[in-house]
Amino acid sequence: MNVGDMAKKAKDFAGEHKDQVDKGMSKAGDVAKDKFGASDEQVDRTTDKAREFLGNDDQPREAGEQGDQQRQ
Repeated sequence: MNVGDMAKKAKDFAGEHKDQVDKGMSKAGDVAKDKFGASDEQVDRTTDKAREFLGNDDQPREAGEQGDQQRQ
């Protein structure tokens, strides 16, 4: 299996389980902020890009999670 196949499988899974994927990304972002001292803005931009890639960018953010749109 090559990287393209894995990316397609990830997108397919994300499309079928949008809520679960979005919650997982939110939790992963929170862990990155806490464990690695990454800036909130940097982590939010990264999770936004991942959501975009997976087609989950239309999902509402969980309470307390900010995105670039909300900061402007």
